[in-house]
Amino acid sequence: MQSFVLELELKSPIHVGMGADNNHPAYAYIPELKSGSVVLLDSSRLVVELNEERRKLFLQAVAEGPARAQRLLRGWYEEGVTLPEVGRIPASRAFLNATSGATDQAELEFRPLPRNLNGPYLPGSSVKGALRTAWLYYKLEPQVRHRDLVYDPRQGWSLGPEKREGALRPGRGGLRAAQTLEAYALGYEGRKSPNMHKDPFRAVRLGDSQELSPTRLERIAVLHPNSKLNDVVILAEVIPERSRINIPFRYHEALAKKHVVSQEVDPIELQDAAYSFYSGVLQEDLAYAENNNWVKAVEFYRSLEEQLADGDELFPIRFGFGSGKLANTLLFLMDEPSPKTRKSAGSSEPTMGLPLGWAVARLKKV
Repeated sequence: MQSFVLELELKSPIHVGMGADNNHPAYAYIPELKSGSVVLLDSSRLVVELNEERRKLFLQAVAEGPARAQRLLRGWYEEGVTLPEVGRIPASRAFLNATSGATDQAELEFRPLPRNLNGPYLPGSSVKGALRTAWLYYKLEPQVRHRDLVYDPRQGWSLGPEKREGALRPGRGGLRAAQTLEAYALGYEGRKSPNMHKDPFRAVRLGDSQELSPTRLERIAVLHPNSKLNDVVILAEVIPERSRINIPFRYHEALAKKHVVSQEVDPIELQDAAYSFYSGVLQEDLAYAENNNWVKAVEFYRSLEEQLADGDELFPIRFGFGSGKLANTLLFLMDEPSPKTRKSAGSSEPTMGLPLGWAVARLKKV
């Protein structure tokens, strides 16, 4: 077994979600404009610990809407009423401004990071998924360079005749086409369905990070060339830029050598695959930023290019919410246009925020 540490230096904010059902409710936190932070409340204790009069007022306010409930809690907090606090998180000015002007439930709920008993953490599975996407591209790109790779519901994936330029063509295969494409690329196709026991990424093990501190609450904006989505408000807890995170990385090469899994995933080769794939994503997003007057993103991507050019064994990687379809799928290999929208963090004006999800990484043997 080979053991490494995957060292991550975050270049922009990263949010890894827990699903909409886990959003932090509007009536369980209090924005503090003066301190630039948010006080988190224990919603399960809140109603129980309020006296009868305040409990009635609070439940009535919740029924009237989240903004009303939050204003009531803020007023009590400023008066010195004891409320069940569970912590405090720094918040950006964009986040605090968004909460002060919000009226809708969706505009006041925020998306938390995953948590365990020690606090927020980065799941290793999020990073592993990004590496897997890069490896899939690395395996498939040479095949479709001059030929189409076509999906048929009965026959699966097959290569077409040679031509000047090829592409992935999943048709309307949906999830089934995507699952069988991974099996085709990674060599674990079965007679009737993919043989998941042969998936080579079973030999690649990434652990979770240690507790992340501090995190930050951010407003995420949506950039569209025609400004159609400028008013969309997404609130989320992020791992801030400049954070440094170590992820345990282990490769069980014996599983490949003993043919327990279908093929080797050499860690150094995987690093090279990630460099190639995410450098392509960087160039595509740089072009988008230049074409849409996203000046802050142009500066960001130019700086990232310089660091990668100077950095020894560094490679870019992108993951998490808002990292985009280019980073999360094999869109580069399909005959489809690039997405029209991008997400940014840190400002109510989309072009003044940073792109989401970027980090530079180094694989260090231990």
